[in-house]
Amino acid sequence: MPTLYQQTNFPFSLVRFACYFLREPSHLFNLFATQPSIRSLTIYEPDYPSYTRRYIRANPPLSILPNLTSIRANPLTIHSLVPGRPVSHADSGSAILFNTTAYLFCESLKESTAPSGIQSVAVCILETKFWTGASDFITRLAGVCGPCLKELKLTTPDLSVGMARLGDYVALVEVLVASLEGFTRLERFEFSDMQIEIMTPEILAEGLGSVGTLAFWQTRVPTLRNVTLFGVNLA
Repeated sequence: MPTLYQQTNFPFSLVRFACYFLREPSHLFNLFATQPSIRSLTIYEPDYPSYTRRYIRANPPLSILPNLTSIRANPLTIHSLVPGRPVSHADSGSAILFNTTAYLFCESLKESTAPSGIQSVAVCILETKFWTGASDFITRLAGVCGPCLKELKLTTPDLSVGMARLGDYVALVEVLVASLEGFTRLERFEFSDMQIEIMTPEILAEGLGSVGTLAFWQTRVPTLRNVTLFGVNLA
């Protein structure tokens, strides 16, 4: 009895497909070859790179996934599957981007063939001193899709911002806002920590001052319509 990945004729056409990683990616590529209609792809993978390197070595044929517009996967898999395809939404899931994977992630976005360019990006970034990891990634991303990106979500899973120390983060948030100035069409921005403490817009505005208001962000990035900071929608 052939498995799903060994069949070639299906009585349906997939638009969205999600699966766990396979030790032999060629089986997955064979399935993709029979489903050119797939537009949204999610691959659940380990956060460490030993398995995802298989996708790089496998060198997926350019003929598969010709209509792919959205991908959620490890950044190395994204680097392997985005080039030559009309991907406009890229999400690295829970995999944390380091210097090398951040570079490969951004380089792959350059090779997307989406007519309107990259529209949405979601990634996880390590907490670094002065949040340089986040601001450096934003600057690098702006060099790739500054004129077209509309939505950016950054998660720093090892960062915990407490309401009692919000004032300590004012300067860092200001740097974060300044790094967004390279985007000319950005409408939505989200920066999240592990959200141990529940905050409100009032608490955020009191702790951060004007930096914790949507009006301040819009003075730096006029196209912004929605900003979510530490789990709070700015008013």
